[in-house]
Amino acid sequence: MTVMLTAAEGRNVLDRIDSPRLVLVEGSDDQAIIAALIRQESLDGFHVHNMVGKDKWSGRLLAICRVAGFGKVLGLGLVRDADDDAQGTLASCKTTLARARLPVPDMAGQLAEGRPSVAVAIVPTSDGIGAIEEVCLPSFDEGRMACVDNYFACLATTGQIRTKARVQVYLAGESPQCRDLKVAANSGVLNLAHGTFDGLREFLHELRSA
Repeated sequence: MTVMLTAAEGRNVLDRIDSPRLVLVEGSDDQAIIAALIRQESLDGFHVHNMVGKDKWSGRLLAICRVAGFGKVLGLGLVRDADDDAQGTLASCKTTLARARLPVPDMAGQLAEGRPSVAVAIVPTSDGIGAIEEVCLPSFDEGRMACVDNYFACLATTGQIRTKARVQVYLAGESPQCRDLKVAANSGVLNLAHGTFDGLREFLHELRSA
């Protein structure tokens, strides 16, 4: 199954939309994982666009609304990192959608009906903190993660160890070796059947129903 992907590294380019479902994401890791989930779920008609960061979404979404083919989009999804304020991120998404005069869902995971119908996914959850790394971490093998934590203990690392660092060390020990989540998703290393991905899975199926 082919999933359309757009936006090269460091750029934000979307010239045309030929798919009835459009998903906008913050970065290449999110893009690769969403695309892999779409393939695993055998969903069709999806275009996943990398917005290359979390800034300027309002202006970029307005520009996307003018792209050829946008009028045929049935389902529009926004995937944003919670970072340290999930509700603030959701509020930002609502403001962005309102400025573009698009349907605005009341909460994350809800499909606001219209043309297009719109849903927002906040990762890891609508009341959590962090990003896509927090979604992936529970799917990792517990025994291997113990080795990862022993590694940081050996270094006598002080302070809180960032999830991103733990994920990178874990992936470095995989075969084939993965330098980041994008490579892991594209090479089939991630266990996408794990329940930790159910929220994103449900989000995609909700969009598919639009």
